[in-house]
Amino acid sequence: MLAVSITLTWVITVVSVTDCSIKGRSFRYTLISRRSCHRAGTRYNIRGIDTDGQIANFVETEQIVEYGNSRCSYVQVCNSVVDYFVFCPYSLLLVL
Repeated sequence: MLAVSITLTWVITVVSVTDCSIKGRSFRYTLISRRSCHRAGTRYNIRGIDTDGQIANFVETEQIVEYGNSRCSYVQVCNSVVDYFVFCPYSLLLVL
């Protein structure tokens, strides 16, 4: 069996907890957005995935709804990966 150790470093950029009510039913809505510290940058300057497996502009957004004793979570992932490549706007070298 192969053991793999992955260390993720995150910056919590958005945390919002709101008590809501729809048709008289109260619930709590939480929004958490986590951004990876690896390969961060603007969309046009940093793209792709490097040889260490770090993805450019990796953001994970989680929505949590709590109603009574129930809790539901939805996670959405966004990044700047089209395919495996490394792009540097200041160089004429493009590795495919």
